[in-house]
Amino acid sequence: MRYWWILLIIPIFFMSACDTTQTTDCISETDECFLSGECCEGLTQALTYIVDVDGECAPAECGYVCINCGDGVCGLGEDWCNCAIDCAVE
Repeated sequence: MRYWWILLIIPIFFMSACDTTQTTDCISETDECFLSGECCEGLTQALTYIVDVDGECAPAECGYVCINCGDGVCGLGEDWCNCAIDCAVE
């Protein structure tokens, strides 16, 4: 049986070719930073900020958060720097 390896390759080929399940990973509303990825539907990607010594908003180095800005609630990841409409000035 010289071509026994074909019996191993063919099932693998068909398994990968027939796999139609796709997972869409998105980032939910959170206060944890991320550097890449896509926010779930209805959320907005916003920069993270820190308040500097002058009381001004300065971009943080950690990246982005996914927020639900504009819903009337100062939620996870939101602050007056990235969602002033929902969050009062501190």
